[in-house]
Amino acid sequence: MNQPTTSDRDTQRARNPVTLQRLAANGSDLSHPHVIQNVFHVYDQRNLAGLCEALEAARFDLRDRGTPLVFQGTSYWNVEACRETVPELESLNRMTDDCVALATEHEADYDGWYTEVVSHA
Repeated sequence: MNQPTTSDRDTQRARNPVTLQRLAANGSDLSHPHVIQNVFHVYDQRNLAGLCEALEAARFDLRDRGTPLVFQGTSYWNVEACRETVPELESLNRMTDDCVALATEHEADYDGWYTEVVSHA
Protein backbone atom coordinates (compact mmCIF):
# COMPACT_ATOMS: atom_id res chain seq x y z
CA MET A 1 0.00 0.00 0.00
CA ASN A 2 1.25 3.47 -0.88
CA GLN A 3 1.53 6.05 1.88
CA PRO A 4 0.31 9.62 1.33
CA THR A 5 3.05 12.17 1.61
CA THR A 6 2.93 14.90 4.20
CA SER A 7 2.85 17.45 1.38
CA ASP A 8 -0.28 15.80 -0.12
CA ARG A 9 -2.09 16.15 3.20
CA ASP A 10 -0.71 19.60 3.93
CA THR A 11 -1.60 20.94 0.48
CA GLN A 12 -5.17 19.71 0.79
CA ARG A 13 -5.53 20.81 4.43
CA ALA A 14 -4.29 24.31 3.57
CA ARG A 15 -7.33 24.75 1.33
CA ASN A 16 -9.85 23.94 4.08
CA PRO A 17 -9.76 27.20 6.09
CA VAL A 18 -9.72 29.26 2.89
CA THR A 19 -12.77 27.42 1.56
CA LEU A 20 -14.58 27.85 4.89
CA GLN A 21 -13.83 31.59 4.84
CA ARG A 22 -15.16 31.86 1.28
CA LEU A 23 -18.33 29.97 2.18
CA ALA A 24 -18.96 32.29 5.13
CA ALA A 25 -18.22 35.37 3.01
CA ASN A 26 -20.78 34.18 0.47
CA GLY A 27 -23.46 33.85 3.13
CA SER A 28 -23.24 30.18 4.03
CA ASP A 29 -24.41 29.29 7.52
CA LEU A 30 -21.56 27.09 8.76
CA SER A 31 -23.60 25.93 11.75
CA HIS A 32 -25.88 23.90 9.46
CA PRO A 33 -25.05 20.67 7.59
CA HIS A 34 -23.65 20.94 4.08
CA VAL A 35 -23.19 18.20 1.50
CA ILE A 36 -19.41 17.96 1.14
CA GLN A 37 -18.49 16.62 -2.30
CA ASN A 38 -15.02 15.07 -2.52
CA VAL A 39 -13.50 14.67 -5.98
CA PHE A 40 -11.10 11.92 -7.05
CA HIS A 41 -9.38 11.22 -10.36
CA VAL A 42 -8.50 7.62 -11.20
CA TYR A 43 -6.05 7.05 -14.06
CA ASP A 44 -6.19 3.24 -14.28
CA GLN A 45 -9.62 1.66 -14.57
CA ARG A 46 -8.40 -1.35 -12.55
CA ASN A 47 -8.30 0.93 -9.48
CA LEU A 48 -11.77 2.39 -9.96
CA ALA A 49 -13.87 -0.36 -8.32
CA GLY A 50 -11.55 -0.64 -5.32
CA LEU A 51 -11.71 3.11 -4.65
CA CYS A 52 -15.50 3.14 -4.94
CA GLU A 53 -15.83 0.18 -2.58
CA ALA A 54 -13.46 1.78 -0.05
CA LEU A 55 -15.37 5.07 -0.16
CA GLU A 56 -18.68 3.30 0.43
CA ALA A 57 -17.13 1.35 3.32
CA ALA A 58 -16.06 4.73 4.77
CA ARG A 59 -19.71 5.86 4.62
CA PHE A 60 -19.51 8.16 1.64
CA ASP A 61 -22.43 8.48 -0.77
CA LEU A 62 -21.10 8.04 -4.31
CA ARG A 63 -22.62 10.57 -6.69
CA ASP A 64 -20.27 9.74 -9.55
CA ARG A 65 -18.81 6.24 -9.83
CA GLY A 66 -16.35 6.98 -12.57
CA THR A 67 -17.38 9.20 -15.45
CA PRO A 68 -14.68 8.85 -18.11
CA LEU A 69 -13.09 12.23 -18.92
CA VAL A 70 -10.17 13.59 -20.92
CA PHE A 71 -8.30 16.75 -19.94
CA GLN A 72 -5.37 18.04 -21.99
CA GLY A 73 -4.91 14.61 -23.54
CA THR A 74 -5.01 12.69 -20.24
CA SER A 75 -7.81 10.14 -19.77
CA TYR A 76 -9.17 9.48 -16.30
CA TRP A 77 -12.31 8.55 -14.39
CA ASN A 78 -13.98 11.09 -12.12
CA VAL A 79 -15.37 9.90 -8.78
CA GLU A 80 -17.43 12.11 -6.46
CA ALA A 81 -18.03 10.96 -2.90
CA CYS A 82 -20.34 12.96 -0.65
CA ARG A 83 -21.03 13.19 3.04
CA GLU A 84 -23.39 15.56 4.82
CA THR A 85 -21.78 17.27 7.80
CA VAL A 86 -21.51 20.58 9.57
CA PRO A 87 -18.41 22.13 7.97
CA GLU A 88 -15.89 22.83 10.70
CA LEU A 89 -12.16 22.77 10.32
CA GLU A 90 -11.28 19.79 12.52
CA SER A 91 -13.79 17.41 10.91
CA LEU A 92 -12.91 18.64 7.41
CA ASN A 93 -9.23 18.04 8.11
CA ARG A 94 -10.02 14.47 9.22
CA MET A 95 -12.13 13.91 6.09
CA THR A 96 -9.36 15.37 3.95
CA ASP A 97 -6.77 13.07 5.55
CA ASP A 98 -9.03 10.05 4.97
CA CYS A 99 -9.61 11.02 1.34
CA VAL A 100 -5.90 11.59 0.65
CA ALA A 101 -5.12 8.18 2.19
CA LEU A 102 -7.82 6.40 0.15
CA ALA A 103 -6.66 8.08 -3.04
CA THR A 104 -3.07 7.06 -2.36
CA GLU A 105 -4.06 3.49 -1.51
CA HIS A 106 -5.97 3.16 -4.80
CA GLU A 107 -3.43 5.04 -6.94
CA ALA A 108 -5.77 7.95 -7.57
CA ASP A 109 -5.57 11.70 -7.04
CA TYR A 110 -7.68 13.53 -4.49
CA ASP A 111 -8.68 16.85 -6.04
CA GLY A 112 -10.31 18.28 -2.91
CA TRP A 113 -13.87 19.07 -1.87
CA TYR A 114 -16.56 21.58 -2.60
CA THR A 115 -20.05 22.37 -1.40
CA GLU A 116 -22.93 24.72 -2.09
CA VAL A 117 -23.72 27.76 0.02
CA VAL A 118 -26.33 26.86 2.66
CA SER A 119 -28.17 29.79 4.16
CA HIS A 120 -30.93 29.81 6.75
CA ALA A 121 -32.92 32.94 7.38
